[in-house]
This record gives sequence, C-alpha cells and structure tokens, in this order.
Amino acid sequence: MTSTIRNISGVKNGRPVNCRGEPIKNQRGLSLLTKPEVVSQLAIHHAQRMMPKKEPKDVWIVYTLPGGKNYREWLVTLPWCRITHQDNHFDLRNVPIHIRCDERQDSTGHKILFLQEVQSDRAQSWAQSQREWTASSPPKSEIPQPPFAREWSSLAVRLMLLHAFKWSFDGIAWASGNMQVERFGRKNAWFMTLYDQMLPKLMDQAISPHGGETCPRL
Repeated sequence: MTSTIRNISGVKNGRPVNCRGEPIKNQRGLSLLTKPEVVSQLAIHHAQRMMPKKEPKDVWIVYTLPGGKNYREWLVTLPWCRITHQDNHFDLRNVPIHIRCDERQDSTGHKILFLQEVQSDRAQSWAQSQREWTASSPPKSEIPQPPFAREWSSLAVRLMLLHAFKWSFDGIAWASGNMQVERFGRKNAWFMTLYDQMLPKLMDQAISPHGGETCPRL
C-alpha cells in the first residue's frame, strides 16, 4: 500500500491508496486526510488486514546440505496480481520467487548467509509456455508475461543482500550447480546456468559498485 502527501493551499493532505490505486477510507468514510501519520497508519492497517504476513513452515527442509543452522524459507508473493498462478512447491498462489537459506561459518569464522536454493516456479512455467507457443503451428494465443518473469533472479539477489546487511552477515554463498544435481539426484542444465553463471554475475553487478567483491568458487 502507498500513501501520497500533497500540499493544497499550504495545508498538507494525504490520500492512502490500495494496490489498484483506489482510495482507502477511514471509519468515517473519508480518504483525504490532513495528518501524514494518520495516512500512513490507515495504509499500514489496510495492508495488514488484506495481506497478512504468513509464517514460514519450512516445507522443504529435508532438501538441505548438512552443516547449517537457522534454516528459513522466503516466499515473495503477489496476492493481487491479475495473472494468477498456483505454485508447485507451496500451497499459495502467485509466488514469483522462493528462496531457501541457512546460516554457516567459513574456514576463517565469518558469518555466511548460505543460499540452499533460489527458484521461481512461475517464471519457469511461463518460459515453458512461451516455448510451446513459439513451437505451435498455427500459433496459439500468446501467454501474458507475469511480473518479474525475467528479473526474478536479480530481485532475489538484492533481497538476500538486504537481509545479509540487516543481520550483519559477513558474506553470501550458495550451492553450486553440481551440488544441486547431487542433492536432487537428476541432471539439469538449468542448475549450471543459474548457480554457476547467473548468480555470480548478478551478485557482482549488485555489490561491485559499492566496493564489494566476489570470490572464486571453491
């Protein structure tokens, strides 16, 4: 939810709006308010009521590499997205990104955020539909592109960097493509593309402008 503050005749007025741009009204039916703190409170209350925070259930903890602690599953959700999709891994709709991670120490004792898995069932489903649409003859109706269908991996990297910074991690690491193959017991070229090529490149793009650096894969 967002709230906007506008200056009208020298008086600050704010109007909170929902994800569709519609005004959020208070108990008196008013949406144009004079106090910015009231605008923010109304928008926050509406967001908490319409999109309550869900507690993680650690559904896939069995698929983890040994040695970590404080395992967590992160789900980015878009409950109000018009292009709906049922996730393959969680009993939720419109999950453009899910991340599984835990906490570890490297050989020098540094606190490391370890990414067990980074995935987007929704983006993969859309990509598969695009391939089928391209190969069909005559062509079928084109599948609409959902939000973050191409940017989800970059967004995932930045979200984990924010989390690592907030909780004072010294670095971020992730499972390699070969580790994913061994864990799931099946070969998949996508594992190598994502974990050995895309994630290192995206991480370097995100941290190098700020003086960060990526280390060679061990």
